Amino acid sequence: MTTLLQSGAAWLAGQLKTHAAIDVSYERSGDVCEVSAVQGSTPWDVIDSGGAAVRFVSCDWRLTAADLVLAGLIATPEAGDKIVDRNGEQVLTYEVLPPDGKNCFERLPQGVELIVYSKLISSE
Repeated sequence: MTTLLQSGAAWLAGQLKTHAAIDVSYERSGDVCEVSAVQGSTPWDVIDSGGAAVRFVSCDWRLTAADLVLAGLIATPEAGDKIVDRNGEQVLTYEVLPPDGKNCFERLPQGVELIVYSKLISSE
């Protein structure tokens, strides 16, 4: 049975996909999946190898968990995966990257959406 919170989370995910998302390619080892994702960012305070505090800002991608299908199966993000944005004048490639030993993604409450953390690695 679907709860009110699950229904609300699914509705919000649909609204974001319709009104705020862009289409990107999610790639892993030759498998490619086209997904609609909302781009954002998160600042992280990390400690570098010398012990200094450094601010790192990840590029985040909010997407519907069920849309991430690789090799015919629903997948979860892994470090090293690529997200390619071809919507502007440049092709921007991001690498999925866990910030300072954390997971490279978060599953939002109700499990409908994921936030995937990444870093821009190239622009062509």
